[in-house]
Amino acid sequence: MSLEQYTMKLYTFSRSLLLMLREVTSEDTLVSIFEKIEEHIAMFHRTARESNSVRCRGIYKELDMLIEQEKPPEVVCRAGCSACCGQYVAVSRNEARHLVHVAKATGIDIDWDRAHRQAHVSEEEWRNLPRSDQPCVFLDPATQRCRVYFDRPLACRKYFVVSDPQLCDINTNCDTLVAVWPQVDAEIVATAWMTVAGCESLPKALLEEVGE
Repeated sequence: MSLEQYTMKLYTFSRSLLLMLREVTSEDTLVSIFEKIEEHIAMFHRTARESNSVRCRGIYKELDMLIEQEKPPEVVCRAGCSACCGQYVAVSRNEARHLVHVAKATGIDIDWDRAHRQAHVSEEEWRNLPRSDQPCVFLDPATQRCRVYFDRPLACRKYFVVSDPQLCDINTNCDTLVAVWPQVDAEIVATAWMTVAGCESLPKALLEEVGE
């Protein structure tokens, strides 16, 4: 397909990949990226008969492998640092279904009242939530660790900060941009998956999955 034919198609781009595409000047490079997106879209369609959790974990395994091949030493993310866990997160509906399944299977109690309060807020309005309502419903308040870390969504798996981690706090940092390391193949996988599965904010997708 030509570049024009690709650009006529509808994709749900990850924000990082969209920013990358704006910087690419080579038509061959752009076509190569779109070809990889289409290859993954076709693969995801072929696995449609697999269980939802098997599909999600297969995608997570591929994404983790791609990231580990290139992750730079400048990444400052460490266990116990949960600043990014108070930010708006978008997930595919398949991931929401998988997370609900994981929570039920492992006995994780989800704060559905907080999810309801979060679900009515856009990404731009997220920082206006009371600070106590900002944390992800899967963040353990005692340990500040993710209770579904092995099954955390794509958005979380590919988010790696390379600037001062204190800048990640949306309540104390309003003006300075957080520097995040992007891995192009990981962003291609995320874009293909969101194009196939659709996406929504994490709390809203969780509530839709349980019929609330």
